[in-house]
Amino acid sequence: MKVAFIDASVTELKKNYLGIADYCKGKRPDFSAVFISVDTASNVVETMEGSALEAIEKSGYNVVHLTSFNNKKIEKWVEEEKPDILFSNAMNTYNELWNCICNRKGIQTFFYPHGFQIDNLFYKKSALLSKVTKILRYAYAIWNISKEIDRSFVKMFKDYSSYISNGAALVGTSMDDKRLYPSKVFVYSDYYKEFWHRKYGITGVEYVNIMPYDFLLVEPVMAKPQEEAVCYITQTLHEDGRYSKEEFYELLISYRKLAENVKKLYVKLHPRVDSAEYDKAFEGLNNVEIVRDFPNCKCYITHYSSMAYTAKLVSGNVIIHELPGQPTHEVYKEVASVIAYNMDEVVKAANDLMTTPDMSFEERKKSIRKYASYTGVSPYEVIDSAL
Repeated sequence: MKVAFIDASVTELKKNYLGIADYCKGKRPDFSAVFISVDTASNVVETMEGSALEAIEKSGYNVVHLTSFNNKKIEKWVEEEKPDILFSNAMNTYNELWNCICNRKGIQTFFYPHGFQIDNLFYKKSALLSKVTKILRYAYAIWNISKEIDRSFVKMFKDYSSYISNGAALVGTSMDDKRLYPSKVFVYSDYYKEFWHRKYGITGVEYVNIMPYDFLLVEPVMAKPQEEAVCYITQTLHEDGRYSKEEFYELLISYRKLAENVKKLYVKLHPRVDSAEYDKAFEGLNNVEIVRDFPNCKCYITHYSSMAYTAKLVSGNVIIHELPGQPTHEVYKEVASVIAYNMDEVVKAANDLMTTPDMSFEERKKSIRKYASYTGVSPYEVIDSAL
C-alpha cells in the first residue's frame, strides 16, 4: 500500500502526517509513503523546514517538492508513482485539483482535518495583495481544474475569490462539483458532516469520526505538574494575511502588559512561525518563556487556534482574545471561559481564572462534545482501520 500525503510545506507535512505514516508502517509490512510539499506556505522558517525534513527522512520516507499545478504534470507524476491513497487536509484549489485527478484515476482520496475549520477567516485585503505569487498559483490551479471539469475559469475564479475574501460558501457555485471532493472525510463530530455540506456542498462521501490528533498531547501534558502560569497560544496571523507585520508586532507588544501582571507567561509558538519577532517583543521580561512544546498551565489564551480545544481539556480555563474585525466563531465560543476584547480584559480574566476551581476532567470532556470528542482512541488507529 502506497500513500501520498500533500501539504503546503515540509513543516506542515511533518506536523500533520508523520504520525499517521509511522503508525501505519508499524502495522502494515507493505506500507510505504511519499510526502509532497507544494511550497505554498508563507514565511516558512528554514530551520523548522530542515528539522521537519530530517524527521521525515529519518523515518524512511521521501519528500518531494511538486510545485506545479499543471494538471498534465500532476497526472504524469500520479501515473509514475501509482499511489493507492491521497491524503489532503484543506479544501483549497490545489488539493481540489489533486483530488480531481486522483478520483479520475481511481485513486482513493482522503481528507484528514488539520484543525477545527470555521466558516470564515478574515483576511486583510492589503495583506492578501502582498501575496501576489501565491494568489497567481492558486488561480493557475483553478485554471487547470476548469480544464478538468469543463467549466468557466472566470466563473470559478470569481466564486473562489468570494470564498477567500468574504467567506462565501462554495455550495451551489461553480466550485461545487463531486469530482473535486475527497472520497472519505475524517471528522471530529457530526457538526462537521453538516459543515462540509453547508460550506462546500460535499455529499455522498464516507464520513469517519475521529479524535483530533492534538488531543494526543493531553495525557502527557497533564502528567506534568500544573504551573501557576498563563500560556498565550500564538497563530500565523501575519504569515497568513490576517494582520500586517506592523499590526501583528503591535499586538505582541500589547501582551507585555499581560506579562507584567501575571507570575509567569509562556508564549507557545505555532510550528510555522519564527521566534525572532517574539524574542524582540518580550525582550527584558524575565517571567516570559517562549516555547514550542505545550506547557501545563492554569490558564490559556488564544484568538482562534485549534489548540484552544487541547487547552480546554488540559485546564478548563481558556480566554478567547477577540481581535478587531475577527469575530469569534461559535466553534471557539464553545470553549471560551471568557471572551476578552482588549488587553485590560485579558489581564483581568487571566487573574480571575487563576483562582477559579478546576473543572473535573469529565466536565472538561463534556464541555467540548458538540464539536469534538476525547475518546482516548488514537486517530492513527482509526485511520489505519479505514485504509
